[in-house]
Order: sequence, then structure tokens, then C-alpha cells
Amino acid sequence: MAIIYILLMAIICFLTILVLRWQKQKPFPGPKGWPVLGVLLELDLNRLYITFDKWGTLYGDVFQFMCLGRKFVCVNSSDIIRDILLHEPTATHMAGRPEIFVEKYFYMHKNDVVFSPPDKQWAKRRKLLYKMLNAYGEGLVKIEHLIKENLLAMKDVIDTYNGHTIDPSSLVERFILDTVEVLLIGKSSGKHGELKEIMKDLDVFVNESHNLGPDMLYNTFPFLRFLPFQHTKNLENLQKTKNKMMDMLEKISNNHPESTGVYLLLKKLLQERDKSGQPWFSEVNLWCLIVNIVSSTYLTSRGTLLSLIQILAKRPDLQKSIQREIDNVIGVAREPDLKDRQQCHLVEAVILETLRYIPVSPVAFHSTTDDTEVNGVLVEKNTTVLCNFWTVHHSEKEWKDPLSFNPERFLQEDGSLLPSTDPARKRILTFGLGKRSCIGEVFAKSRMFLFVATLLQSFSILEPEDKTLPDLLPDELAVGIILQPNPYKVRFVSRKV
Repeated sequence: MAIIYILLMAIICFLTILVLRWQKQKPFPGPKGWPVLGVLLELDLNRLYITFDKWGTLYGDVFQFMCLGRKFVCVNSSDIIRDILLHEPTATHMAGRPEIFVEKYFYMHKNDVVFSPPDKQWAKRRKLLYKMLNAYGEGLVKIEHLIKENLLAMKDVIDTYNGHTIDPSSLVERFILDTVEVLLIGKSSGKHGELKEIMKDLDVFVNESHNLGPDMLYNTFPFLRFLPFQHTKNLENLQKTKNKMMDMLEKISNNHPESTGVYLLLKKLLQERDKSGQPWFSEVNLWCLIVNIVSSTYLTSRGTLLSLIQILAKRPDLQKSIQREIDNVIGVAREPDLKDRQQCHLVEAVILETLRYIPVSPVAFHSTTDDTEVNGVLVEKNTTVLCNFWTVHHSEKEWKDPLSFNPERFLQEDGSLLPSTDPARKRILTFGLGKRSCIGEVFAKSRMFLFVATLLQSFSILEPEDKTLPDLLPDELAVGIILQPNPYKVRFVSRKV
């Protein structure tokens, strides 16, 4: 009897193992597509996140599909995304990047931080860039006086338009680009600085040429780069503008060798050698990292701040609540400081809600570097995993009334900000998570706070006089790798009596 019992238990264990293995290998649901093409004809290549959102409704939190011979797994749940990007060993297995055209043909393969696959040199470059940007994050006090000068200049410009209908994009762009200049060269070149104009052009071409929908086509059929399509022209313009920017930075650094900006700090690394006596940081690494800095610090902040201005113009009640908080915490006599963030809970909540409502970076692309699991199911090496932040930020499973703008969802009953450990704040995925998270998050949030607090301390934002300002709807944002609000106009009215 004992032998029979042991054999029976062995058979049960064996069958259990088989069942578990079958469950791991069982594919996720998803659209079937066509042979070779897969789901290509069903995709909105410029707005992949909209297609993924619709499929999420049909197939659930995780689904898969094939496109041009490549396998994709799309994740639409914050809990599952946090699990795969933050917990080992999956976090390491998810640190890869899928093979994309712009990484190979613009960044020249394995030279930047954002798109390069993970290796020791990538990790070293990322750590380097993180330290530099972090010095301008919570340690922003080192250049805070320069940021305030930029904000004062912005206020002076707004005063000249007091009460008149204007497009706010130029004001926001100038503020952001002034700050990026301070990062790169240690100072701002003023209103008509040539470097600012070049960086602005660069960001336009980055946003147009890095859209991962068209990139899939170019990656599969790289000969398309020789044909006169708009995407090809965008790539050519990006290359030319990048060269102009690097020439200008070199000229400025030669004229001002005392500069404390990131450009000269990175340039000094060209002289360093590794243990074998070989240079570890190249000219290509230099310009790739500069492009990463300019695009990541400009596009996200531009999209978020312009979205917030449009939202506030439609919400005078919310503006008044923010202004009461600013008046109580900061007053009207002194300028806002970064230390005020700790007491301006509503301002912080409004910024968080804007990042949720308008996920300007709607989808994060990862690639598995080894066989791994997603939600208990085996996912093979070299599978592209799409973290669909768009759906997470707009899902009724994740939020109450997700399509309403409600900053109070991030406040406690006493009006204080929810702690960073609260589940609601953990569902904000705009800057990504884990080994591929945005290294400029702290810097971006610091700059957003100073902008919002300074602007609403001095001005109220009103709709234009001649026509109704449209509501900002997330699914109507202008497309690109970073989503942007469509052009609009508002009025800034001074709060001075």
C-alpha cells in the first residue's frame, strides 16, 4: 500500500507540474491578425495607445499580438506593470529595449541612454546622467536663482499682454528652454538666443521622428529611409539640427571655458580611460546624451504645462483654491521656493492629476532579455512588452471617474497630500518605473512646481474674449512620441489691484 501511495503521489506531482508548465506556456488572448503582416492593418500607427486601449477592453489586462513577424505583449494594469518592472528577476529581464530604427540609424546603436539595449556601458552612462540631473533636482537650489530669473522674465512678458488673448506656447517654451540652457551651459542666453531656437527645432523633429508606430515600418523595411516619405524627411532634419546644436554648444564652450553646464562636464569625459587604457566615453556618446537631455527635459514639461494652463482656464474655481493656498503659504511679497512644495499640497495634487489625466508618454516599450513571466505566464526572450500607461491612467478599474480632472483624489481629508506610498500615487506611471524610468523626473517636477506657483501667484488664467476655449480631451492630443495639446489661446490677467 505504501508503494502505491508513493506512486500515486508521484503521478499527482508530475501532472501538477505539467499543468503549471502548460499554464505558463498558454498564450495570452489577443487579435489574430494576418500571416506575415500580423495586426499591421489594424493599427493606428500614429496613435498606438488608442488601438491598445480598445484591445484592452476586448482582451483584458494582458494581451498579445504579432506584427511583421515580431511578438508583442501589452500590459494594461498598474499592479502587473509594477510587478514586472520592480520585482526581480523580471525587472532585470524587462530592462531591454526592442530593436528600433531610430536607435540603429540615428543614435548609431548602443550610444545613448533612452533607447540603447542594456549593457555595462549603458548602465555607466545612465548612472552618470542621473547624477548630473539629480544635482539639478532636489539640489536645484544650486541654480534656483537662475530659474527664478527666467520666471521673472516670463512674468514681465505676460504683463505686456495683460488681459489680451495670446497663445501661451511661446511663454512656456521659453521658460523651459531657458532652464535647459542653464543645464547645458550654466546660463541662459536671453530671449533671442540662437541655441534656444535650435533646441526647439530639435525637439520638434525628435517628437516627429521617434514615433514608434512609423518606426516599426522603417525597422522592418530600412530601405524606406532612401524614399521621400515625411518620416524620412523628419529624420534628415533631425540629423541636421543635431549637428547645428552641437556646433553651437562647442562654440559657446570655447568662448566661455568657465561654464558649469553639463556639456563641458560631459566633454571632459572624452579624456578619461578605463582600466585597459581605452576611452570609455566617445563623441557619439556625448551628442547622444545631449539629445537625450534636451528632448526629455523639454517635451514632457511642455506637454504637461500647456495642458495644465488649458485645464485651469476652464476651471476658475480650482484656480482660486490654488491661489488661496499660494497666498497663505508663500504670500504675495516673496517668490516661490522649492521648499514651499512641502506645504503647497493642492499645487502638488494638481500637477499629479495633470500627469495622470494627460499621460504625455502613453506607452513604454520594453524587451525581454531572457525568458520571464508576466502575470504567471511564460514570455519568451526578445518579446516586446508594451506598458500601456494610457489605459492605466484612464481605466475605471484604476480610478473613479477617470475622465474627469479631479486633483482632490490625491489629497487626504485634512487637505494634505497623499504620501508617495499611497496606492493612488503609485498608479501614476508617466515617468516609468524601474531600470528604465525617466532619470529627469525629480528635475521635471521641481520645475513644474516653480512654474505653476509663480504663474498663479501673479496672474489668473481666463478664456479668450473672442471664442470659447475647448475642453482638453486626452484622446484629442497632438501625436508624437510625447503627446502635446493642440494650439489654443487664453488671457493672463494680473492679480494686482
